[in-house]
Amino acid sequence: MQSNDPAIHALLESASTTARLKWLATSARLPFPYTAADLRQFKTCMQKEELKRWSAQMGQGQAVDSLAGDKLGNSFLYDPTLLKPCRFITALQLRTNTTGNRTSLNRAVPQADLNCHKSVAAKETLAHILGQCTFTKALTIRHHNEVHDLIMDKAMENDKAAEVTKEPELPSDKGKLKPDLVMKNQAGVFVVDGDYLKVAKLEKEIKYGILLSAMQRERAAPSAEALPIFGTRGAMPADTIKCLDKLGYSKAPSEDHFPDGA
Repeated sequence: MQSNDPAIHALLESASTTARLKWLATSARLPFPYTAADLRQFKTCMQKEELKRWSAQMGQGQAVDSLAGDKLGNSFLYDPTLLKPCRFITALQLRTNTTGNRTSLNRAVPQADLNCHKSVAAKETLAHILGQCTFTKALTIRHHNEVHDLIMDKAMENDKAAEVTKEPELPSDKGKLKPDLVMKNQAGVFVVDGDYLKVAKLEKEIKYGILLSAMQRERAAPSAEALPIFGTRGAMPADTIKCLDKLGYSKAPSEDHFPDGA
């Protein structure tokens, strides 16, 4: 109705088009005629319902909640120049847990063997391939190290007075602990350790909590805190962003490029 194209107006004046639109609106429990605001509200409700159904799935719903409202983790969906088409498809498969591993394929066509064809001791799932398989272990460690090297380099770049120690051995009542990084800046001293599961956040805080008081005294820091840097399937959880802020990171300049709720 707001279009300047006369052909569109002619189409809307058709009785069959009006009947079709009214039928669709009634099916969606929308008033007729409806407004743009009615459609936006309907779309938001449908998205929430779909997210709820998706996250409730046993296999494909894992970690879905951590991606909701994640502007940075979902950036490749809004900027088609970030990935080549083939990598974009692969990213979607990884995001939705529909990659061609034996467990995923078994949902559609029963497989004779569900064990990993590289390390037969476990089922071939996406989680196994990304974080547990001995065949991909070297790549996983390399990626893990690249992320923490980036954190260390950027922290020192943003704060020239920052002190960063990589993989120190810290004595404790439970033996030696070896976090990825220990960093001291103007805000305090931080024990940085990475993981890919959100449930590990509490475990990391408990694990390194026994060291914090002593580290704060030894380094004469105003505070001490354990910062688990975690994410899964490309997610950038809000807690991770908060942790990075404490290490001296500023808001990502590209974040405003993406719409709210991305």
